[in-house]
Parts: sequence; structure tokens; C-alpha cells
Amino acid sequence: YDMDDYRGTVFPVGENGLYTGESIPMWDSDSKRGAIMQLVEQYGIDLAASYGYGDTSGDRSMLSVGGHPYAINPTKELLRAIKADEALRGRTRIIVARKDVIYHLQIDDIRFDDEG
Repeated sequence: YDMDDYRGTVFPVGENGLYTGESIPMWDSDSKRGAIMQLVEQYGIDLAASYGYGDTSGDRSMLSVGGHPYAINPTKELLRAIKADEALRGRTRIIVARKDVIYHLQIDDIRFDDEG
């Protein structure tokens, strides 16, 4: 993919060259935020000019640090987190793609079954 750098879940390999069965996760919000901050420091990234794309609640911290957050086909948990976070609420673009239609939604127009 011709990338300069990346971060992701690590599956350690033991001295015998086989996977150990352990993992160092990258799917939770804290791990993603830590990885982003490491890249920011390493490369001098301007977060205000950066774009973030997420779909699960584990992406919330990643979306909150970037200047241009996008929730693509978000889970209900991520939508709830965006709706509850005033800073994210006002600037996150929500995009839902279903078959051959793409919807751009406004968070204030989204209602959950338990909201009446």
C-alpha cells in the first residue's frame, strides 16, 4: 500500500518462530489514542488538519483528537458516544452506506429505540 508507517494489533512471535497466542490489542479506544499520540510526536502531525474514520466505540478517542472526524457505518454504541460528547457532536460527519445509497446523517436527527 506504499505507506510510510502504521499501527495495528501485534501478535508476538516467540524465540521458536511461532506465534505465542498472545496479542497486544489496537482495537480499544485507549490503545488507538496512544498510537495516534506516538505518531503525532514522531512525525509532527497537525491533528487539527487530520482526518479520522471510525465505525465502533473503540474509535471514539481517535475521532475526538482529529480535526475532521467521520463515523462510517457506525455502531449504535459509537453513535451514542458521539451524541453524548458535545465536541464530537458538533463536528463528526456520519455516513451510512446501504446497498447503492449513501446517507449523510445529522446526529441530532438520530433517535434510539429507548429514547421514545
